[in-house]
Amino acid sequence: MLLNTCTTVTQISSCLHEGILEPAQWKAGLQDIQAKLDCAAFHHLDISSENKNTRSIAASLQGIEPPSDKLLEYERHYAPQDIRVSAMWGKKEGEVWWDHEHFCAKTLHRAPVYSEFLASIGLRHTVCIPLRDGIVSRDFVGFIRHLDQEPFAVDAQNLVAQLIPHMLRANKLRYHTTRLAEQAALGFAALDALPQALAVVDAGLHLRYLNAAAEHTLANPRGLTLQHGVLHASDLSTQCHLAQCATMACGLIGPARAGEVSISLANEKVPGTTLIHVFPLQANHPLAHALHNIPHALLVWAAPLSSQRTSHICMVLGLTETEARLALMLAQGLTVKDFALTQGCSWHTARTHARNLLRKTGCQRQADVARLVQSLMWV
Repeated sequence: MLLNTCTTVTQISSCLHEGILEPAQWKAGLQDIQAKLDCAAFHHLDISSENKNTRSIAASLQGIEPPSDKLLEYERHYAPQDIRVSAMWGKKEGEVWWDHEHFCAKTLHRAPVYSEFLASIGLRHTVCIPLRDGIVSRDFVGFIRHLDQEPFAVDAQNLVAQLIPHMLRANKLRYHTTRLAEQAALGFAALDALPQALAVVDAGLHLRYLNAAAEHTLANPRGLTLQHGVLHASDLSTQCHLAQCATMACGLIGPARAGEVSISLANEKVPGTTLIHVFPLQANHPLAHALHNIPHALLVWAAPLSSQRTSHICMVLGLTETEARLALMLAQGLTVKDFALTQGCSWHTARTHARNLLRKTGCQRQADVARLVQSLMWV
């Protein structure tokens, strides 16, 4: 009998730990416990609570599939007044609660959750284990017997006692893994929604992540390509500089620090280059968690010139369209001379636009204009 119990505990605990990453395995493990305890159902609840009067079910998993209207009826009507929840709320993690030890037959007969809800679906006695005690929510799992069954006996209690450490450990890991996955998913979704091109590389320029804007940029290679998973610049000197910036950002040459790389854009009408900022990837960034906190570099492409961006700068800073184009080029690391060449105007005319730009923005230097525009366009 002891050997069979040990084997059962090993098999179930293995299934529960596989359930850390596989929801189906977690449910299968709870169903195995349900079967071994000779129960009709299990119910795993995540209950949120600001105070004892405002408890609500945040998530639930059940071993049987009652009619959807019955489940909704419980969550809306019976859960807030469920005497089992009130009795269990003061229990610590892993402290087993058996209803037949706390409620007499008269209490079971009078309590609506027993006499109305559970009886209507043929259920009665419950054993419950608090699995996680969080700041704003708690996890409980309950195993419930048929209406005509006796309360849980000693052998069932012994089995539960042996399973509790495995259930607690697996459920906590499962909870934290789920939260990390949710945070990472939100982080990736936010990055993909940005109009700014972003990429993450290691010190050897091996690509680890591209957002949607960066994928679009590299799909039309001008000066920078992706070859066998590694970023390559069109000329050797730029490639060496890019590699050096990535190495510095990863902290492999002294303290981690940022850098900038100008990439020549062959066949591009305006401008002739684009600027890529290379930053150390902070340890608290969602991408850093996904990459196991190994040092990486975050590449941020300078905002491209576009009529939409030009209009935005015109509206925000009160500039003419020509002045806004100059401001955007300065923000990309280009000069007034570059502006004159790309616009086909004289150096004198370009300098006049630059003076007007400084006057209208209240800046003293062109570098100040560049930082101002970068802050507006999230460069």
